[in-house]
Amino acid sequence: MGPSDSESVRLALASVNAEERRLATSRLAELDPAEAIPLLVRALGDDDWRVRKEATVAARGIPPEPGLVAAMIDVLRAGDNVGLRNAAVEVLAATGSAATTGLLAALGELDADGRKLTIEALGGGGDPASLGPLEALLARDADDNVRAAAALAIAQLGVIAPAHVQEILLQCLDDRDRLVRLTALEGLAALRAATPWERLAPLFDDPMLRGAAITAAALSDRPEAAQAVARELGRARAGGFTQALPALAQLADGPLSARVEAALRAEGPELGARLAQLAADVTQPTELRAMALRLAAAARAEAAAGAAFAALSEEMLTDAARNALLVLGAPALPSMLAHLDDPAAPVDARAQLVEVLAEIASNHRGAVATGVLGALRRAARDDARDVASGALNALARLGDESDLALAAAGTLSKERAIAAAAEAALSTLSGRFPEAARAHIARLVESEPHHLAAALVMGALAGLGADEGDDATFLAHVATTGNTDARRAAVLAVAEIGGTAAMEVLSFALADEEREVRFAAARALGRRCVALASPSPSEILDLVERTGASELVATTVRAVGEGMSLAYSERRSAPPAPPPPELISVLALFARGAPSAVALAAVDALGQTIAAGTLAACDAIAAALEHPDASVAKAAAFKLAETALGREALGRCLDHPSPGVRLLAVELLAEVDLAGARARLTRRSLVELDRDVRNAIDRALSPGSRSFGSMGPPQSAHEGTPPRGLSRLGEGDR
Repeated sequence: MGPSDSESVRLALASVNAEERRLATSRLAELDPAEAIPLLVRALGDDDWRVRKEATVAARGIPPEPGLVAAMIDVLRAGDNVGLRNAAVEVLAATGSAATTGLLAALGELDADGRKLTIEALGGGGDPASLGPLEALLARDADDNVRAAAALAIAQLGVIAPAHVQEILLQCLDDRDRLVRLTALEGLAALRAATPWERLAPLFDDPMLRGAAITAAALSDRPEAAQAVARELGRARAGGFTQALPALAQLADGPLSARVEAALRAEGPELGARLAQLAADVTQPTELRAMALRLAAAARAEAAAGAAFAALSEEMLTDAARNALLVLGAPALPSMLAHLDDPAAPVDARAQLVEVLAEIASNHRGAVATGVLGALRRAARDDARDVASGALNALARLGDESDLALAAAGTLSKERAIAAAAEAALSTLSGRFPEAARAHIARLVESEPHHLAAALVMGALAGLGADEGDDATFLAHVATTGNTDARRAAVLAVAEIGGTAAMEVLSFALADEEREVRFAAARALGRRCVALASPSPSEILDLVERTGASELVATTVRAVGEGMSLAYSERRSAPPAPPPPELISVLALFARGAPSAVALAAVDALGQTIAAGTLAACDAIAAALEHPDASVAKAAAFKLAETALGREALGRCLDHPSPGVRLLAVELLAEVDLAGARARLTRRSLVELDRDVRNAIDRALSPGSRSFGSMGPPQSAHEGTPPRGLSRLGEGDR
């Protein structure tokens, strides 16, 4: 910037318009430092806070040379412009260690106010070299305000030297000056350093130090801390109450939770009532209300259950309310059950309450569990969708054989969410109580509306190997004559039984008029590809492919992947290891040339086995690199990049017609130290026409490249560690 530009900034800083002065200030870093520094001082003392703030930002662009530091220290020497001096402290702190020497030298020349400001700059600068001089000032300075500032600055350096700083601050608790003691106590709390109780307890008697002592006590592991803070909470008023509340809530969430509960109850019912009142006050901050709710429950306050139930309807308080009800536990059950049975109560709160009651029941036996189960059975018949479905889900885990009939009745609900929960509950309960379920089938098959329930029970029993000869005949009948839900359930159930009859039913279901029945058949056939030797996978997949519906084929292939995955939640037996070679071969054909949805499903299914080191699966995924759809080729590339076994095939992507696929291949190859990768990229660079791909290759081959710059011995082809940066690339591509 030339002289004329410098003069224009100077003139603009003299403008009466604050915005014009601010804009001129933003240009100071463009000037030579010798010209910029005097103008910076002027801007730092501007009457408008926006100009001063802009000046502190602009100062970061000026080199932190001695001239800048000296100018800022001169500002600290004297004057009544508080804004200018504070802004100078901010600039010096941002300068960091470059200002330390000058600041320390100036301490002997400044008055008390100047020393305080200098100490603030040293604390904000974060230079470990300033710790020793600050400690000396703390010990010897005649002005207690300066010593308090030194204690605060030392606390700010706690991240750099935590052990030494904590030792200094602990010594300060015996200081002659209360402000120094207060600053040290607050510093220890800010550093999350526990103060020994013997040093902390006497400070509760000092009104000036009591608040900081309460905050510090939240970090203690001594039972006396819980008693002391609960006592202070009980007698505190206004601001003192809201200061003690977070400290006690923190103790309640730690190893002293039982001590906190005892201390709260020792303070009497008035404190519990006060906490419950705060928890129910919607005008108060949510965070305070959550703490109050937690402590009201710990105090066993009479109104705590009502406050918690009301809070269940507030999204920001739901977790706190649930936890409070769990703390209240069995003694509060009468109140909880009354709320659950109240049809006028908010539905969302009642649904949340169902989950709380289920957790209480799972932790109790006898009368408590019996009472909760009775309430859950009533709730399972509720007209509210979320209440009924939640209760059915709970009964699936906690109920007994008597709940089979309740779940079967729920499958007739016109509310889809309730019917789905009932279906899941019936299947689960049938697996838990197979003998009772088998006896129940006789009643279900006699009623056509209950054929869905009968099919669900038969499917669950077949999964346990407890099917009977007549089951397949009944299911075949339902699969062709029942309503949509019954046909779907019958298709899935007959697949569990297997045999020739099952294949006939599944084949017929592929042409069902209802989409969900067709897809149920496709999923069942996909899982049979993995579990059965006959019919072969190619026969099953050919059967689905003859429907001409690529979405059905994709669904079948995805189900194949589920069948090969140990993580599949509905698995009933371990997948074969390794997968049948014929299955891998068929999936490879799909991955190479099937419609995109099918090819993507095949790549995903094959990915379930490549991590186990199946070489055939690796080759099959590599076949998808030749797919004309770039999204399929990219999906295959990501799967291959997950293991060293697959990375060997990544080079094929470099010849893909899509620039996006080639670019991805370059990025993936550049992330791994793979033998031959450099040569592959070099050869591709000679013929690559796309600019982005060519630039990516140049970056990968450059001397500073992360991978090739320090390439060591090639990795083993069977090493299973993923390449560095793969997660970043995967997220960006998706």
